[in-house]
Amino acid sequence: MSGCHINDCHYINANHQTEKRVKKVWKKMERLGLDKNRLQLAWISAAEGLQFTRKIKELEEILRASRPPRSKTAVVCWSRQEGQEGRQRGAE
Repeated sequence: MSGCHINDCHYINANHQTEKRVKKVWKKMERLGLDKNRLQLAWISAAEGLQFTRKIKELEEILRASRPPRSKTAVVCWSRQEGQEGRQRGAE
């Protein structure tokens, strides 16, 4: 997630609200045993394209490293709309 630099946002306090929300999500992620690094927060202006690119590449590496190995077993998916009928599809 990215946004304007603190105190440099035309939405007045949106970046402050975003920072609070992201911190709450990080805490939830930790409680659930998820790596909080999978959600990044960076203050990047529209003029900082190189910094944005670096941040995206950094996040891509974090996500690649934390991806679980692919399973070759089938997964059964249920939905309320399908009632008791499930549909089977291969794991991705």
